Amino acid sequence: MAEGGGGSALVQGLPIWADIILSAAVVTISAYFAGTTLGIFTLDRIGLQILSKASDDDKERKHAKTILPVRERGNWLLCTLLIGNTIANSFLSILMAGYTSGVLGLVLSTTLIVIFAEIIPQAFCSRHGLWFGAKTVWIIRVCMVVLAPVAWPLAFILNKILGREVGNFYTRSELKHLIQIHVENSEHPVESGLSKEDHQLLSGALDYKDKRVTDVMTPLERVYSLEASVRLNFATMMEIYKSGYTRIPVYEKDPQEIIGILYTKDLILVDPDDELEIRTLVSFHGKANAQYILDITPLNEVFLLFKSSRTHMMLACTLSEPAPGLPSGKQGVLSVRSQQNFLSKFSKKVTGVITLEDVLEEVIQDEIIDETDTFESNEHSVPVVRRPGRDRPDVSSYLALFEHKIRDQNRLSPSEVQAVSAFLLTAVPEFAIFASVETVLKGLVRQAEIIDTEASDSDGDDGAGSPGPEQQLYVRGQRSSHFTLVLQGRLVVHAGTEGFQSEMGPWSVLGSKSLGTEPYVPDFDAFASGGCRLMRIHEDAYRGALRMGKADKIVGVRAMRQLSQALDIMDKGHDDDSQGRPAGRSPPKTPNHDAPRYTSSAAQYHGHVRQLPASPSAISEGEAEQEHPSSGQGLARRSHSAGSLGGRAQGDSGREEPSGQSGVPPQANGAAGQQSDAFSSDLKHVV
Repeated sequence: MAEGGGGSALVQGLPIWADIILSAAVVTISAYFAGTTLGIFTLDRIGLQILSKASDDDKERKHAKTILPVRERGNWLLCTLLIGNTIANSFLSILMAGYTSGVLGLVLSTTLIVIFAEIIPQAFCSRHGLWFGAKTVWIIRVCMVVLAPVAWPLAFILNKILGREVGNFYTRSELKHLIQIHVENSEHPVESGLSKEDHQLLSGALDYKDKRVTDVMTPLERVYSLEASVRLNFATMMEIYKSGYTRIPVYEKDPQEIIGILYTKDLILVDPDDELEIRTLVSFHGKANAQYILDITPLNEVFLLFKSSRTHMMLACTLSEPAPGLPSGKQGVLSVRSQQNFLSKFSKKVTGVITLEDVLEEVIQDEIIDETDTFESNEHSVPVVRRPGRDRPDVSSYLALFEHKIRDQNRLSPSEVQAVSAFLLTAVPEFAIFASVETVLKGLVRQAEIIDTEASDSDGDDGAGSPGPEQQLYVRGQRSSHFTLVLQGRLVVHAGTEGFQSEMGPWSVLGSKSLGTEPYVPDFDAFASGGCRLMRIHEDAYRGALRMGKADKIVGVRAMRQLSQALDIMDKGHDDDSQGRPAGRSPPKTPNHDAPRYTSSAAQYHGHVRQLPASPSAISEGEAEQEHPSSGQGLARRSHSAGSLGGRAQGDSGREEPSGQSGVPPQANGAAGQQSDAFSSDLKHVV
């Protein structure tokens, strides 16, 4: 061994500090090759292609594009890195042999190589291999050129024996599990960007092709269908609308003999009075839309068939006998290619219907519920539960407005009352005060006057005939005390000095100012054009509802019940006075311990009416109904005292008029009195 130098022949004559520097450089080179080998080869070609085109990080996308050309030469790159690492480790052992020997040399060289040339670089590059490889790719290119005489022949032999590297590909089940890992990984939920809803949607898209028509179709016994001879009168059309379906199969005598599809939108121009047979409407285009599909067809082929056929519903069927030349269980193969021609050659049996919505529900793994659906699922007859709120569409409430066509009634049905009350609350400012006491508003609407007018015989084709007196609702310059809501039909209004004519359709209102504090005199004439259905509310009934609503909010339900009982006692006393008692004689005095209490409650009520706050708190309708359950006697109760109460409250409002100068015809006062009495009786029944 030379003095002051290393003992190796390769480095003989070098000072010890130079040997140390050289050894550190060799360890660094070995560490580079070891770390690069692990860092780059953990990124397969497919992964790098994904990162280079779809990464959300611009730096990652740039690094992947830099490494990908080198990574494409898999075996050549592998041989280069391994040969370089081996040379570096061997040279390090030679350097260490000149200074150590035996066990000490083995331990020292192993420690340097394992810790500094293997563990540390590989641990770093396993996490930052993409960044490190992109920054040092030029070194890899130089090494590949320098070691090409040895590395390239070895790579060529490996390619011939093992084949070229393809990359990692996943099956559908592996992809599902990979997505699940990305969703359920609690350590990096934000990095993946996938939610449980994404997992559900992606899994459904991967699985739906494994399902067949029989798995998602609606069986024929649960299909809503109509017989071809049924006439489209109003009752039938209401039944169709309430069913919630937009496409309805039509059959001839036997449900198996489906002749076409009835589209609900085609009923828009159908007049129920014509009572057309359904087969007449279906004959135009419904038969062409009755397309069949084998019930063993996979859903992915069904989806393609829906796209090509431009229809949203098909009839699922099965062949009555196996098709010749077609193996059993393979009949779904022809579902897309010439399916209609194929099925037309064989007898078939309808087993159900399938819609495009059924296929999409399997993809998104959830039920699609629209505004007209009545059930959540075709498999389970679970009715749709609508969330409360007037801002949500309620088809049943809308259709209830037309039910008077199929039944005779002078009052609105409960569903009609609900729909009209909701409209008045949101569209007519005069009724917004009832927002917190909807029970009172519903009672007012329930007792409102319903007017059904018939078409005038004098009406011409243009509807400009001379209407009769019973069809004129408002007279220019004559005081009116009614609010009118058009439920059905049209009103003709003549306004202005020249009598400009306009029309008002359903859900139009007239005379809302008559509900104010000042007398209302219209400056127009209004007539009912043809058959109309109108709802009218008299100003007295409206003010009675206002008083009852305000008292309901202040006094409470219990005091309102005491007030109702007090009014009954006053009714009874009035009846006793009118039953033939001689004039000038007082009624016999009988002890009545309850009368003072009821009288006090009534006085308390009137005191509160005079001290109404601006926005009192409301009580719920459910509390009122729970506190005072309805009884049949309340509906039959006479309302003389309620009429008296209305007269007293009218005095409170400061709108007393001289006798004979009210401007309201006697018959109008009589009708208004009956409406107010009926409303007061109904309110007493409510409280």
